[in-house]
Amino acid sequence: MAGTETDLQFSIEGDWNGFEFRMVKPDDALALSAFFRLHYFPYEPVCNLTGYSDEFIKDNERDFTSFLHQGLSFMAVHKESGKIAGVRLAYNHTRADRDAQLNSDEPLSREQEGVMMEFKALDAQSNNFEKYGVDNFMELSRGSVAAEFRRNGLMTEMYRRSIALAKRKGFKLIGVNFTSPYARKAAAKVGFQEVARICIKDLYDSEGKPYYPQATEENITTQSIYLL
Repeated sequence: MAGTETDLQFSIEGDWNGFEFRMVKPDDALALSAFFRLHYFPYEPVCNLTGYSDEFIKDNERDFTSFLHQGLSFMAVHKESGKIAGVRLAYNHTRADRDAQLNSDEPLSREQEGVMMEFKALDAQSNNFEKYGVDNFMELSRGSVAAEFRRNGLMTEMYRRSIALAKRKGFKLIGVNFTSPYARKAAAKVGFQEVARICIKDLYDSEGKPYYPQATEENITTQSIYLL
């Protein structure tokens, strides 16, 4: 059963090791966009492999601003400096979302097409909706910690709070896709289990062209879940 808003704020928001956790609101969109441009895209493994265009960044911004109103995302602010130190975005992923993504003909940047192919390949392996008999689950989307605040457990703490939030909201399952081995390791510490794995060098478009021609066997994307 979902908790009250007061319960949610008590369990998710608050101080931790010099940071203040706050729920993200739609009017935080501009600050989040600036944060991800500085602290996500330059470090994300696939972006490092292929580069990232302004069109790709706008695709991402358009995507995440569409679900900020759901109240499933939060940030950690460094109390001394006032800087955003980390962000964990999440949304309510439904069967309808999955079906719409599979059948969408919306024009996307080349980079975003590749990302969508990754997600489709992972979902085809895991089949989470059918396997676990759920119509929706919490999907963890973009997450990052600013470089100056890394290696202090903040990413792991964000996963813990995501689990607490999902429990309070009444979800039965959390899903997340990983390109970063560091994020994968942090999630595994709190109990996420891998359910799908692909090598992105094996992804091709409808014309038989690889999405990631520079990729090697080491360029792996995985999917993990946490059962509640």
